[in-house]
This record gives sequence, C-alpha cells and structure tokens, in this order.
Amino acid sequence: MAQVQELGAATELKFDQYVGDPYREQLYRYDNCATGIASIDEFSDEHVAFYRETGFLVIQGVFTEQEVESALAGFTDLVIGKHPEFVGVQFEAASKKYVRTLSQKEQLDCVRKLQHFVQFEPRMHAMAWHPNLQRVVSRLLEAEPELFADQALSKPPGIGREKPWHQDHAFFNLPMGTPIVGTWTALDAATLENGC
Repeated sequence: MAQVQELGAATELKFDQYVGDPYREQLYRYDNCATGIASIDEFSDEHVAFYRETGFLVIQGVFTEQEVESALAGFTDLVIGKHPEFVGVQFEAASKKYVRTLSQKEQLDCVRKLQHFVQFEPRMHAMAWHPNLQRVVSRLLEAEPELFADQALSKPPGIGREKPWHQDHAFFNLPMGTPIVGTWTALDAATLENGC
C-alpha cells in the first residue's frame, strides 16, 4: 500500500461535522444477513422484481478481485495526494485533534469519506462505469444511467462512526419520482464483526 504524505500545518483538512445523539440499540438487527446472488451472470428479471419490491439487491462478483485491488490503490492515491487537484477527502471528526501527529499509515486510517473523485482517478472511474455495473443499473432504472454522486465511505478503525439508516433522496435536490439507484461496493470484507 502506498504511504500517506505527511500532513503539513498548511494543509487544510476537512472533517465530518456530524455530532448527534447515539442511535437506539433496537434500530439495527444483526440476526440476518442478505446473501443475494453469487454472480453477475445470474442477474435476471426475477432480481429486478425483487429490487422493485424490497428496494435492495445484493450481487456478488460484479468486479474481479484485481479490479477491487485496483480501486483500493486508487482510493489510497486520492488520499495521499497523487491527484493534487482532488480536494474531496474528509477525515473522521474524532481524529481532528491528533491526525497531524500520526504516522503516514495511521493518517490513512482516519479517512471517513471521499467524494467527487471519479473525474480525478481513472481506476475509480473504471469502477463507476464498469460494464457489469452499468448493465445492472440500466435494467433497474429502465434507462441509461447518469452518475449523480460518487462517494467512498470508510469506517476508520476504532474511531469510525456508523452510517445510520437514511433515504438518499433526502440528500439530493431532485424532483420526487426521479428514479435513483444507489450502488455500494465493498472494497474489503463487509462483516457483522467489522460493523458492515
């Protein structure tokens, strides 16, 4: 993994601004895990119907292991400043007082979110416009997809806060009834044990 550049005093850092009450314990259930379909090749009209009924669909194997590793390298390059024009890095608020004192690897572990990066990082662009992903989204939308927002949400070890249940439409200034499909790709293991 590439090393994070030292954060100098002149570097303007952005931090997560959310401060709220703890979420009720009963809000989240861990007694069931959606498994979905094992391969993009299995995607069918039946899965489109399931998505329309439930609002979600899990598809394994949309990307190869090499494509995921490449995206992780792209994520790292965005954070460490290999694309100087990119300014969409947000750090976890809990790291605000000490992030500048951390080693390069520890600084990388304080990132909460990247946003608006597809235009700067070719490997992330390749993921967003991957033919497998486009095929699924096109069928779910019944239209040619447009990229409206691109984000990489991270859960920094030990300090990362949860991403509470929410409805994406509340964050987007789009007319009601606008078809929206949000896609989520885990770049590392998403397990109950690590909070995913």
